[in-house]
Amino acid sequence: MSYMTLRSAATAGRRAVLVRVPGRRQARGARLPAHLSDTESMALRALAARMASLGGRVREMRLFGSRARGVAHPHSDLDVAVRVRGRRDAALERAIVMAFADVEWGPPLEGALRLSPFVIFEDAGRAAVMANIEREGITLWKAGA
Repeated sequence: MSYMTLRSAATAGRRAVLVRVPGRRQARGARLPAHLSDTESMALRALAARMASLGGRVREMRLFGSRARGVAHPHSDLDVAVRVRGRRDAALERAIVMAFADVEWGPPLEGALRLSPFVIFEDAGRAAVMANIEREGITLWKAGA
């Protein structure tokens, strides 16, 4: 069993959220921002585990948007980018979106938080979008790190 600690450079030294993902190596030294609620942290831990279970093409998961910047209002969603190696695969994209829906609507969250997946296939020509997300986002999970 491997462990993952979620961190942002802006929150070094603050509370860490430990994510346990069976059989996967995790991103080193990543910590969630302290301004996230326990519910948001729980959702991101569950999503990291789900992305790890989807196989080798899922490369990375990053929090971006107002929650990552710390400027969200109480009803803001959690914007999460999922980077996938290779060409677009509708079945894999559907599995990723369904994993988000399962976490959002399943117990214990049951719709208490809105999750917004943004799936980016590396061969889809979205380099500019990914560059923005990399600049502003916080790495939550990275395959093989």
